[in-house]
This record gives sequence, structure tokens and C-alpha cells, in this order.
Amino acid sequence: MKKCCHCKIQKPLSEFFTSQKTVDKKWHWCIECEKLARKQSGEMKHCLSFSGGKDSTALLILLLEKKMPLDKIIYFDCEEFEFPEMAGHIEKVKNVLDVEIEVCKAVKPFSQYIKEIGWATPWLRWCTNEKINAIRRALRFFRPCTQYIGYAQDETMRINRANKKNAARKRDAFLSYSFPLVDFGITEKKALEICYAHGFDFGGLYQHWNRVSCWCCPLQGEKDLIKLKQLRPELYRKLIEMDKNAPECYKFGAFKKEKRHVLCQEVGPKKE
Repeated sequence: MKKCCHCKIQKPLSEFFTSQKTVDKKWHWCIECEKLARKQSGEMKHCLSFSGGKDSTALLILLLEKKMPLDKIIYFDCEEFEFPEMAGHIEKVKNVLDVEIEVCKAVKPFSQYIKEIGWATPWLRWCTNEKINAIRRALRFFRPCTQYIGYAQDETMRINRANKKNAARKRDAFLSYSFPLVDFGITEKKALEICYAHGFDFGGLYQHWNRVSCWCCPLQGEKDLIKLKQLRPELYRKLIEMDKNAPECYKFGAFKKEKRHVLCQEVGPKKE
């Protein structure tokens, strides 16, 4: 049995479409709700996938200034994995720009996934899949939909990868991507300048980090991890505690069982 995320009714797994992106290999909403969503399809809608970082914040500013169509703003909340300053930034964006931001979350807290699966790796980015799936669930009745994504002009590789993956998803034919920052010729540097010009300073995070995604991300570079230890020791200590509950040690431990990553030796004692 499984509860449909839309109608909230417990139903047999046979009443859900098959998926390769979920733990139980089934969609999060039932076949009946999917059919209803298809019947309600109408005019093209536009949604901004808002991460709260410099690029998506600059994109939101430009969408409003240029009066481009915008029906929904969705923010995926990583909860305790977000830098504490991001909560204040999100509230400031809502107040200054006078917008409503819909918050979506993973099926389970990320800390639970770490206990059950382990830290994300370049080969198993379960955190990214959870974010994508949560946003798609939020857009299930938004059909057809153009999803604005804040990739900057100098992020060509990410854009090509996103288009390729979306084209391969037959069940998401109703969803298309748009990258306005590219159309406007906005680079990552320019995006940050736009944010600062409108009073968004992100609590000073960009003075030290180039990206302000999850502070405990195991895919971050060594320099950023060193900064975390030096500048945010309280978060670094929290990372140590979380690592104790993970099946494998931090920083690709699944591929280095016999020896921790050099930085992980500073994170905590080697697991038995």
C-alpha cells in the first residue's frame, strides 16, 4: 500500500505508474490523479525553480522587471542542510519583491537518507533526484508548463545536460525548460552584482563561497570544506556527528573503505 501525495488516499501499488527514480519504483501520485491532471491541462503556465542562490534570485528580479509571465515560484527546502542565512534571505526576497514562494520538500528528511543510503556521490546523487522529483510533484497539475531555471550564460555544460535529460523523460512531455539568464547574457558574476544592487547580500555567504547550496555537500571541493571548518566550526562539528550515522564515511567513503579521505581524517575518527 502507498499513500498518493495528491489525494492522500492509501492505495495498492498496482494503482501507481512505474518509476525508476523512486525507492519503491512507483510514482508518488496515483494513476487516477494523473489522469485527472491530464484532463485539466490548459494554457501554458510558467514556473520559476527558485534555489535562493544568486542566479535564481537575479532571474526572479529580471522576470519581474521585464514583466515576463510567471505563475508560480517553487523553492526546494533542504531544511537543516541549508546555510542558516538562507532562511533570512528567502523571507527578504518575499518581502522586498512582494512575491509568494511555494515550498516543497523531499519525502523524507535528508538526514534520514544519509542514515539509510549514505552520503551522495557523483555516481549516486540521490539528493538531486529528490529535489527534481519534489518540484515535479509540485507541478503535476501545472500542464503544460515552462520551467524557468537560473543557469547563467557561462554554464553551458549544465544547460546541455538539463535539456538532454528532460528530452529523455517521456512522461514529462508537458514540461519544457527555459534559461532566461542565457537569453539576457547574464553571467554568474553579473547575477551576483544584480542581487547586491537590489539589496540582497545573502548574509555575506558569497564573500567566502562561490556556491551556497548544502553546506555539508560531499561533492564540494576541498577548499570549501576547509572554509567550513575555519569559518563555521559549529556546522563542521554537526557534519562530524552526521557522518557517524552514515553507512560509509564522508567524501566518497563507499569507494575508499580502507582509508578515509584526507579531509575526513580531520572530520572524525576512522570508523571500525
